[in-house]
Amino acid sequence: MNTLRNTIAGILAALFAGGAANDASAQQPQSASAAAILEEVVVTARRRDENFQDIPLSIAAISADTMEAMGIYDIKDISDFVPNVQFRETDGRGAAVLFIRGIGGGTGGGGTRSAGSALYLDNHYIASGARVLSTLDMERVEILRGPQGTLFGKNTNGGAVQYISAKPQPEFDSEIMLRGGDFGQRDFRGMVNVPFSDTVWGRVAVGKETYDGHYFNRALNRDYGAWDVQSFVGSLRIAPNDHWMIDLAIRTNTDDSDQTGGQCRPYPNASAYNAMVAGGFDVSAFQPYPDGVRSWGRYSRGIGNMERIYPGATLDFWNNCAQDVRTGDFVTSSSYDQGVDRDIQFYTATAQWDSGGAIGSLSNLNVALNAGHMYQERFSFKDADYTPVRGDAFGGADWGAGQIFTSDTVELLFSADVSDRLSFVAGTHWYNNRDENGGLECLRALKANWELLRNDFTVDADGDPVGGDVAIPCFPSGSTFDRISDQTTGSPYDVGAKSGFTENESLGIFGQVSFALNDAWTLDVGARYTSEDRKFDFIEHTTVPGTCVTNPIYFLNNPNLPNAPTEADLIARGLPTSNPGASGPTEACVPESVLSFDSVFLGGFTNDLEDTFTASTGLVSLTRTLTPGGALDSGMIYGTISQGFLSGAFNDEININFVPELEPLV
Repeated sequence: MNTLRNTIAGILAALFAGGAANDASAQQPQSASAAAILEEVVVTARRRDENFQDIPLSIAAISADTMEAMGIYDIKDISDFVPNVQFRETDGRGAAVLFIRGIGGGTGGGGTRSAGSALYLDNHYIASGARVLSTLDMERVEILRGPQGTLFGKNTNGGAVQYISAKPQPEFDSEIMLRGGDFGQRDFRGMVNVPFSDTVWGRVAVGKETYDGHYFNRALNRDYGAWDVQSFVGSLRIAPNDHWMIDLAIRTNTDDSDQTGGQCRPYPNASAYNAMVAGGFDVSAFQPYPDGVRSWGRYSRGIGNMERIYPGATLDFWNNCAQDVRTGDFVTSSSYDQGVDRDIQFYTATAQWDSGGAIGSLSNLNVALNAGHMYQERFSFKDADYTPVRGDAFGGADWGAGQIFTSDTVELLFSADVSDRLSFVAGTHWYNNRDENGGLECLRALKANWELLRNDFTVDADGDPVGGDVAIPCFPSGSTFDRISDQTTGSPYDVGAKSGFTENESLGIFGQVSFALNDAWTLDVGARYTSEDRKFDFIEHTTVPGTCVTNPIYFLNNPNLPNAPTEADLIARGLPTSNPGASGPTEACVPESVLSFDSVFLGGFTNDLEDTFTASTGLVSLTRTLTPGGALDSGMIYGTISQGFLSGAFNDEININFVPELEPLV
């Protein structure tokens, strides 16, 4: 869990680039965007105001003017301009994980897995869920590469990204931005800064961004990939005297959008190809591949689980994939008319006191108290196979309770100059978050009937457990996994439901000292102690067979599915002709949920655990400032040894409550 990474940097490329830019600007006028990109940026990467070119860190800084010049309107867009930084979409639009230098992640597990790179908004750590936000009224972005375990703490092995909001100013100011583009793009942003008095200033910004989407969806017969994002920022600054500064702010973000479009490509292996031939289907348009796949995704049994929907479903799947690709790069056939509905709220407060000069033995002292609260409610349902066959979909549909993320941060920070050569930063940081998947109805039902369900089984002649008759109904309001949902034809991969929560509480104590050995050499030494309590409680279970079956309501009269069964076919096979769980072919199925020994302990799992993870991390950095007279007349050379801490994670999909011997694997 402790990761030691040595980072030895050479001469900062930014210094050389700055000199080249100055020469170029003397030869020809700069554009407004170029001037914005080359401006000096003050950062707080070391928890105090410094010019980013004067600090011994691998850092990139992007100002508000630069973001506007580059077209960065969502915080994940920085990955298009900053090397070694990537946001990767995971559970649909609006859910992305951060990677810096290839380190990051934290995907899956409902929050049980830790991320290796961290994201902060106004000193508030964002653990998960809200990593895609509008850049409305942000002052700058700072990207710190490499372990930041001393001043920032846990989960910063790869690095950290800081987003800093603009603060109210003592002069009146206003701004309006209108932007239009192809595919119905219509964006508006407005800001007004008002000084209410000499000591109280306010600032309000609003934004609305809409887009019709650049995909065409053949199954839904409409443009696809649309978004509608609305943002609001309100902030207040109170400066009663030369020593005190108080900042209060609220930032909201709502998103009502389609999922991101995508395509599939048929890539069968010989087994899947030959099975279609043996079934009498015309597969002349396709070919087998030596390294192809047996069926959709990683789920395969028998001919392939697509065939368990109806005979010929595999070929219909292949044909839809191929037709989308032939039609164009941005054509899809996702059948679910479900998207993303998010509501995010950030509340932050900072009270800062500065001595404004000598105090006791210190040349200057600054004390800051930072506090923040985040709330997010999210519904997201994604069609993962991109076809009307309904082979794989997952997420929290709008008929459930969604996912709710909350977090709180409190930090006390001291920074001081002891003398012209010695300064330090020290503080303590507390963080707490809770992620809930659904309304927890099924989890509560399980806990209330634990002994009854846990012991409701017998053992057959082979020593395998066989479930009994106990059945506890509950509403599956969390995530559902709608995978090959025709359970009546014997599919081993059915509709599953998941609910539960994770909780994390972290406390850190840290300090860093900077000492100028002489005019050329500076030594930085830092240390941090972190303790984190993590726990989770989850249940994932199968739902009632037959409540989400394949039936004509999905497939009748669909020209994209020529092999689909008719109502007469289903009657002849003795299969249901109605679906109590869904109201239409584009709707997410609403399955019935009954907890039993089979659905929880054999078909699913239940798991809960808690643990405490601690670490002490440090930093040592030596910097040589270059002066005129040498081969290079400006810049710096530095070497840094820094240590990061990745807090522990859990494997939540092991049934330790039924097989306690597996607990070490969690």
